[in-house]
Amino acid sequence: MKYLIIPILFILFATQESQADGVCQTDETIFFFCQTSKQRFISLCGNSNKLQYHFGTTKKPELVFPENSNDGNNKFSICSFILGIKLIILKLLIKNNNTDYAVFDYSEDGKNNYGVRVTTTDDKSYEIRCSKNIISNLYKLKSILKCDKDNALNLGQCN
Repeated sequence: MKYLIIPILFILFATQESQADGVCQTDETIFFFCQTSKQRFISLCGNSNKLQYHFGTTKKPELVFPENSNDGNNKFSICSFILGIKLIILKLLIKNNNTDYAVFDYSEDGKNNYGVRVTTTDDKSYEIRCSKNIISNLYKLKSILKCDKDNALNLGQCN
């Protein structure tokens, strides 16, 4: 029975990777990818020199930011908070015109949560949660992106 688990995990991971391939280029790292309950995807693809956020379907992206992925590392910031094993939060912050996006990956009391929180200038906000095919490597961006010192999660410090 235990020999069946490894091939099943490999097939599951390979399926997730191939779904992300429709959004991310082959030379890019998948920092974040998931599908929502409405069959949209949320993704963050790039490398140490470029980064781009995508939301929508592979046939019709609703948002690609920034337009030129080479500008991405200057357009994003990251914040994190870790409190033992009870609470771990990673957020990638995106400011696009009058709307803020926070791609999140957090674990609270062993329950994982993934998605994006959208906040408009009139302080209306909503969350789009991931429902399946989740890949999260946001922690890898801590060495690439600037830390948002003003975000309360960072407690005024960046390390």
